[in-house]
Amino acid sequence: MSLGLVYFEPRTRRWLVGHARKTLRETWGFARADRRSECEIGNSCDESEPMAYNIKIYNNASNTIHNLRGKKFDCRLTSILKKFQLTSQEEKPLDFIAEPPGSSVGTIFITAANLNFVPSLRAVIANIKRAFGVKQKIVAYDLGGILRNKVIMRELGQICNLEIREFNIKQLPKNVRGMKTFSWKLLLFAQAYLEFDSFIYCDTSVHFTSNDFREHFNLINSGKVSPFLFGLGTYHGIKHATLQETFKYISLFNGKHFDIEMQEANFIIVKRSEFTREILKWALLCAFTLDCIEPRKVPWDCPEEIFYSNRVYGLCHRMDQSVLSTLIYNAEEEIVGKGITIFFILVIV
Repeated sequence: MSLGLVYFEPRTRRWLVGHARKTLRETWGFARADRRSECEIGNSCDESEPMAYNIKIYNNASNTIHNLRGKKFDCRLTSILKKFQLTSQEEKPLDFIAEPPGSSVGTIFITAANLNFVPSLRAVIANIKRAFGVKQKIVAYDLGGILRNKVIMRELGQICNLEIREFNIKQLPKNVRGMKTFSWKLLLFAQAYLEFDSFIYCDTSVHFTSNDFREHFNLINSGKVSPFLFGLGTYHGIKHATLQETFKYISLFNGKHFDIEMQEANFIIVKRSEFTREILKWALLCAFTLDCIEPRKVPWDCPEEIFYSNRVYGLCHRMDQSVLSTLIYNAEEEIVGKGITIFFILVIV
């Protein structure tokens, strides 16, 4: 345990647990000034960067090729891709061994919450510390109100290896800043990818019943499972829970299947790789594009009807979950078409 406070480090622009070098008033004043920065979409285009989702999936059984090509994203968004090192011109990451959580060199945990979810944030932090030890590194992003609350910050400041960071929602265009649009989560993944070689994202609703992730990381490191690994399926299809307009940007390959099971986006293991860069590139472009991430308002909570309805598309719309499930399923099918076996889900938590 540490009795230090959480303070703002100007050089890295992060909130850190330690001995304060500024008064709390000075610290929060700095945070308010930082929040004024707006979305950084450029005014020019880089025509060399592919901005339309395009993937070829081979079917060895039928000896056919399926071309999936989506609607072109705004080419000015190349500035965002460059910022997060997600362009196709980036050097391919060198392979490395990602270590499971629970040690000083192990994978970190990332979560996010606003002031309304502080009770569940406390719970997930306590659960992670109990399961993986007090030295386990956690980065928690403030989605609004936590850093301004002195009582909560003093409480969180006593927790070892916990870093509270301000999440600058203004990096996103105004029309996709809503919490229930979930563009923020895809942006958070891009930020984490830029900084960490591997990380585990978990919602504050997640509860760990085991701390043994060695098998999962062995499979990830060996290439037998995806380096962008989901923890659990939803038991309903992607099409049923996705608006058809989203597929205009990111098409879903379903081969001979009527629909593909959607995956939960509340727990994901991410390892830096070319596979991951490609997934995050298209996910981030969608997150910055309202017509892709949330084409129109429909129920976010999926009705029970989703399990038996004959209606194919859009009984509900799951935003980030829809986009990530589609991208990773397509990527898996592309790899399988080349004769390689890979899985993108393991039941983990």
